[in-house]
Amino acid sequence: MRGARSWIGAGLASTLAFVLAHAVAPRPSAAGGPVPLAMPMPNSGGLAVRDATSGFAGAGRCAAAACHGSTVAVPGSNILRNEHATWLSQDPHARAFETLASPLSESIVARLRAGPEPFVPASRDARCLACHATTARASRLPDAAADLLQEGVGCEACHGPAERWLAPHATYAWDGLPEPVKEEAFGMVRTKDLARRARAC
Repeated sequence: MRGARSWIGAGLASTLAFVLAHAVAPRPSAAGGPVPLAMPMPNSGGLAVRDATSGFAGAGRCAAAACHGSTVAVPGSNILRNEHATWLSQDPHARAFETLASPLSESIVARLRAGPEPFVPASRDARCLACHATTARASRLPDAAADLLQEGVGCEACHGPAERWLAPHATYAWDGLPEPVKEEAFGMVRTKDLARRARAC
């Protein structure tokens, strides 16, 4: 029994080390160089904070069954773990970008065109992308642009760019942080604060 406990403990410790290492490991930025890292900030619970350039990870990063992609809700938990699956299968936000290819969207853009302006398809018009994609800025991110746009209005449209909080929010240390600190140090929007949620929308 003791050997089993030490084996389980070692496995948990190595998993936590892996998560924390990836939370602070440099990743390429949109410009191609490494993203600069910040030291743990005051009140960040010792978690390192990344100074990200683009900041968007994409809704697919939340799709694992052990995270938010389970097809069955976990009862008695604040996090149901089926949030991504529900968004993908039932939420019209997941198809917001697709609607920009419809004849109706194209006719709206055609009517919005002023004078001799060149025609810009709805799927590339910043006015349309502001509401039909997670971020209009995605159109200026060379590598992730297509994937981010195809996702429509995903997790990060409400919760904020996940580059800095994606790995830390899966750790025990995250649970002990106050909501304002999660937003100020990591960029996760306080969606429980209705005024803040409205501003994000």
